[in-house]
Amino acid sequence: MRLQIDVDGAAYWIDVKESWTRRDIRMWWDALGQSGPEGEAAQLALLEKWSTGCHLVDQDGVVYDQVSALSSEALDNLDAAQMRLVFTAPSAAYEQRASLGNVKRGGLS
Repeated sequence: MRLQIDVDGAAYWIDVKESWTRRDIRMWWDALGQSGPEGEAAQLALLEKWSTGCHLVDQDGVVYDQVSALSSEALDNLDAAQMRLVFTAPSAAYEQRASLGNVKRGGLS
């Protein structure tokens, strides 16, 4: 599943796995609950596990094609929109997958 944003005429994306379980999203929420460098490392480890590739470009023009290449320094150099993509990708993928089954808040349709 590709999650893509378009910013100033450029496309940035992260490819993540297609299927999501409740266990996956709980692990993600637990990682989000951690603070500081440990929390960031836990989030990136999960995203690396669940992603198959990405296209992100930092402010210096360095291109990242794997989440595993994103160090703390690399993250510091990403645009805010790309940072949001990185740290919301699992939640967005889970929600997108759930919507394919017509699951909406408040019940099934």
